[in-house]
Amino acid sequence: MNAHQPKNTSCDIVPVSKAKAITGEDPILKKDTPHFVFAGRSNAGKSSVINALANKSIAPTSNTPGKTTQITMYEFTGGQGFLVDLPGYGYAKLSAKRVEKIRKQMIWYLARSEAPIAEVFLVIDIRRGLQGIDRDLLEITAGEGLPATVVANKTDKCNQSELVENCRMLDKQITELAGQQVDVLEVSARTGKGIDTLCTLITSHNAD
Repeated sequence: MNAHQPKNTSCDIVPVSKAKAITGEDPILKKDTPHFVFAGRSNAGKSSVINALANKSIAPTSNTPGKTTQITMYEFTGGQGFLVDLPGYGYAKLSAKRVEKIRKQMIWYLARSEAPIAEVFLVIDIRRGLQGIDRDLLEITAGEGLPATVVANKTDKCNQSELVENCRMLDKQITELAGQQVDVLEVSARTGKGIDTLCTLITSHNAD
């Protein structure tokens, strides 16, 4: 099974349509509908995680990272919320100008757009841990008082001993985030590991 064929899950909030791709102020941001935001480096498998959660290929995936260039919003069945796909960052082949544009766009959305953000899910490659720009994003969420969960993807790429060591290092990195409570969820977009738990995290917000 590849990234274009997400594994079946039992998630019952499947986003069924691309609501909108935005680059700045838009009336859709004023709707009182919770946003569940996915951010991450371009090679962390963010789009694949979204597709596994949706149980269909809604977010573009590519062997060339950096395909997401706008803030893309996918509406849940029944209009209970949006999955928000932020542009991928940290890809080495992106120009410095493009990297800065992405950084400013994310800061604007998270800190200034006044969007009703319920939670930010930071997708990382568990083999790489938190990198500099990941920490920057978590600092922004902390400063804005936004709940954040690190979605540690690509667990299927590790054997058991590697997984234990990578989790240990990630836990150490998390504890070094002074004054910030960040949960970690181990997932694999390819096998479906942890995807139902991710779905439950979102549905629990909607149940509040």
